[in-house]
Amino acid sequence: MVGGPPVPANCQLLEDESVGVLRLLVGLSASGASVTGESLARWKEDRLLRLSCDDGRAPWICLAEFAREPAPHDFEAKIDALLPRDLARPLSSVTLGRRIAAWTGMDAEVATAFARGLASQEVRDFGEWLP
Repeated sequence: MVGGPPVPANCQLLEDESVGVLRLLVGLSASGASVTGESLARWKEDRLLRLSCDDGRAPWICLAEFAREPAPHDFEAKIDALLPRDLARPLSSVTLGRRIAAWTGMDAEVATAFARGLASQEVRDFGEWLP
């Protein structure tokens, strides 16, 4: 997903990457939770932003996009189990059409505006990502 990250004043972007299906499955396995195979098959892409702020806060936002609307209900219901355990909790989440956004330490309006404003990016050639 393409778009500039929301970085509040006095904060720095530490990480801007994909979580990936494998890490999501590791989270599910560790928690004992599950989602349907159909939901996994509909997963298209994701993006995780981690920030560090001068006041010690560590806000983050994670977005997952699926192939069609609506995003799978079981993904949002299990989002806490799916996400890496080292992310601060508690989290907030919302389904926005084909996307699910989850975050901690960010204003809800900022997080949802960011999630809505991103453009989808399909990888057609992995050479695009290699230096």
